[in-house]
Amino acid sequence: MKIKTHINNNIRQIRYSIQVMKNFPLCLFALLCAATLYAQDDGLPVRYLTAAGEYSPLYTGKMPLPYAAYFTNYPYLKTAGFTAGELSFGGIAYTGVRMRLDVYRDRLLAVPEAGGYEVILPQEQVGHALLHGYHIFYHRADSLENCPPEGYYLLLHDAGCRALARVTCSMREVSKDGETTGWFRFATRYYVLKDGVYHAVGSKGSVLKVFASHRRELSRFISERRLNFRRNTEEAIVSVVKQYELLNAGL
Repeated sequence: MKIKTHINNNIRQIRYSIQVMKNFPLCLFALLCAATLYAQDDGLPVRYLTAAGEYSPLYTGKMPLPYAAYFTNYPYLKTAGFTAGELSFGGIAYTGVRMRLDVYRDRLLAVPEAGGYEVILPQEQVGHALLHGYHIFYHRADSLENCPPEGYYLLLHDAGCRALARVTCSMREVSKDGETTGWFRFATRYYVLKDGVYHAVGSKGSVLKVFASHRRELSRFISERRLNFRRNTEEAIVSVVKQYELLNAGL
């Protein structure tokens, strides 16, 4: 009789655990399990959600799949490590959030300050992030002419005109003698939004074509400032955009 009762209790506990897993997001369940392990290990304090406090809404998303260890580099903006930055999420501003931008999968990731599992921040909740000195936002398709693809962009300038950058990368894998090596190759595309039209830019000629009304003055400005569109594309584009706005304003 005691054995039967014990078996029934175990069955009820298993059913309850399954129901909990169904009701909790996978990420939350993993964090709670990890927190329990920490609490049982040498009396270490329970972390993650309790430690996150008012920041806990950030860490309830899905966990990304890791990249294979054979890659010689990783597809993150600037650095593979997490960097503290500011984040507007769900209409609330957060500071000191440890983030990184995966430009291959086009995802903004965050990890709790106390450490633990990284999560994918839902793009529909992200207003913007200030990371590595950049204003990062999720661009959604609009009705303007030549609208670039949806995804995370860097807002380089936003006044009379807007200057945007889109960092992407492609994956390469090679197998030889039973061993696989992989790497990511980065690319950046630049856009200028002027008078309701998006223009893909990158070279001196493409920028001057956008601002044809002041082509002569801007060409002289580029020469005087020795702007190099090959080596410092971002700096050159932003400088010309700002100068055009000054010229257009009659300053």
